[in-house]
Amino acid sequence: MESDLKRLVIHEFIHFIFAVPFALFLWKKTKSKSQIVVLFLVTFFVDLDHFVDYFAYSGFKLSILGFFSGEYFVTTDKSFTPFHAWEWLVVVGVIAKLRGWKSIFTALLFGLSPHFIVDSLVTGEFLFYSLIFRVSRGFYFPD
Repeated sequence: MESDLKRLVIHEFIHFIFAVPFALFLWKKTKSKSQIVVLFLVTFFVDLDHFVDYFAYSGFKLSILGFFSGEYFVTTDKSFTPFHAWEWLVVVGVIAKLRGWKSIFTALLFGLSPHFIVDSLVTGEFLFYSLIFRVSRGFYFPD
């Protein structure tokens, strides 16, 4: 479990590092502390959709250690994660464009983008972060 927790902390730190340039750019455009806070919250809390995977595996039996171990990914070889999808960037990006730099949608866009980039690099699978792609494959990880 210790190595799982260490791996998780390192992974989340990488998410933070990748989000910093997005935060600096957004700060330059908006000078809004709340936009930056939202950006970082989104960068981290988008991972809450992993509970969908976990509960699909565990049958709603919550074990924090089991959740953080990631065993459910290995065992099921599937990923439902509804918020981990490039399609959300398109939707949020269009709304952000319509609403302007200071809208919460811009912070959402700039928070999700580095998260998805990191996850795609870590897994080595760009297409897998498309919800359409995952649905077409029955949510199974690519071989």
